Amino acid sequence: MTDWIIAIGTMIAALAAICAAIYTKRAAEAAARAATEAGNQVRVMVNQQRPWLLVSLPENASQLVSQFVPSQTTLQLLYLNPVVRNYGNTTAKITLSKAKLLVLPGGQQLPADPDYNASDFYTLSGTTLLPPDTPAQGLQPGISNFDFLAVYNRTATLWLYGFIDYFDINDINESPHQSRFCFEYRVPGGFNPNPASFYISGPDAYRRCT
Repeated sequence: MTDWIIAIGTMIAALAAICAAIYTKRAAEAAARAATEAGNQVRVMVNQQRPWLLVSLPENASQLVSQFVPSQTTLQLLYLNPVVRNYGNTTAKITLSKAKLLVLPGGQQLPADPDYNASDFYTLSGTTLLPPDTPAQGLQPGISNFDFLAVYNRTATLWLYGFIDYFDINDINESPHQSRFCFEYRVPGGFNPNPASFYISGPDAYRRCT
């Protein structure tokens, strides 16, 4: 009888130990999940409390290109004005902006990595403050009618690409951020119903944002 009671007591103690171990493991897993979620929330909050600059094109950009009829004798210039907008929650301090219109023969692709050191970029190197939900149109890349003629004759493709370098005005460490952009002007052929227009395009390295 005594042995039976001792056996039962041992089983109960073992069961209690197992339950305690399971509880400890689950508590540890729950704590780990909570820590991970808290870390994610902190990262989200940090990302929210910073500027985010993205570049788009004005609504009339495609129309300006489609209506541009290049002269074969007289110099003409076509300018486009990319729109930089701050989608973040703090003011951005822009330190450098570059944009370029490039014509590539039909079938030729952009290099995998952009060369931003070329001399033919439209460049803004002055400091500009851009508050949240505010647009700016300082960039004004242009192209001559002679360079555009191949695009007009549908034997070449027009690209617009560049980048914006900026900081968070509230970041005492001035961690650098960069927003790259790249657009391709496409003229559908055949029975393609899509309009001639600019589309976000190009290799990933041309569209990277940090």
